[in-house]
Amino acid sequence: MKIKFAVGRLILIAFIGVLVWLLSYPIRLIEKDKEVGHPVSMITYTLEETPLNLQHSGKLESTKEIKIVPGILSEVVAVHVKEGDWVEKGETLISLDTTTLDEQIAKAKVDIEKVKTFNKDRVIDKEKTQDTINKLDNQLEDIEKHLDKLYSTQSSMYAGPTYKKDITELEEQASFLEILKQTLEILNLSVDHETSRLSFLEENYQKLLDLKKQYQILAPVKGCISAVNIQVGETPSLHVPALVVANAEHLKLDIKIPKAQEAYYKIGTLFQVEILDVTNQKLILQGKVSDISEEAYTGLYTVTLAIENPDEKPLIGVLGKVCMPFENESTL
Repeated sequence: MKIKFAVGRLILIAFIGVLVWLLSYPIRLIEKDKEVGHPVSMITYTLEETPLNLQHSGKLESTKEIKIVPGILSEVVAVHVKEGDWVEKGETLISLDTTTLDEQIAKAKVDIEKVKTFNKDRVIDKEKTQDTINKLDNQLEDIEKHLDKLYSTQSSMYAGPTYKKDITELEEQASFLEILKQTLEILNLSVDHETSRLSFLEENYQKLLDLKKQYQILAPVKGCISAVNIQVGETPSLHVPALVVANAEHLKLDIKIPKAQEAYYKIGTLFQVEILDVTNQKLILQGKVSDISEEAYTGLYTVTLAIENPDEKPLIGVLGKVCMPFENESTL
């Protein structure tokens, strides 16, 4: 009996010891950590310090191409540019044959000199002729007065043969002087005609000189030659442009984006476009979203940005990069 009681006490003591050990384990673990020590790192994160963005790139293109169709049907003698060349406004692009036109200009100049020489002598004659006409007018006026006097006295006195003879002679003299006056006036009119003809020839000569300028085809704007459709020896067509010039002032940039990023681009939104020009200098231009379209088979979206290039720098074909930063925490 005493043995059983002793065994029971030992079991109870052992159970209590195990229970106390289990309950004291967390305290002992903390004490151990205090003795050993662990490194702790703290990270502070802010959106402003995190340069997250979307980057898309593409080649700059012109939004306006000018087709050059010469209005002169003449053979091309020189093409001064090739595709890809940059040209200034007013620069000569094509030269046309002016052989026939030069012959017309030379003939017109000779005709002008002939009329000038003729008119030089006739101007002096016209002045003398006009002076004679004035004298004839005075003589006719005197004859008319004398005849009026004779006519008025004819009814009050006997008209004898001598009286009638005087009237007849005065009338014949007046008729002769009138014919002479008309003849001289006609001569003066011919001089006026030659003067008018000279003005016409000089005006026509100037038109030929102005026309010759059109045989030099000039660049209408500053830009890049995007197409050359003519060669030396050919005659320009009125239906096919001889040259195409891409305007450098108004540009566009097409970029491809996945559907997941389509929401970041809205019509009218402004972006900065980073560009490296032909001299490897970094430029920043402003681009505005002008169009967004979905491609049927790829699932991508094409975003078009309109870019103004007021300095007309040679940027057509240059790579442009669009960076769009995340704007808020929900986007992040």
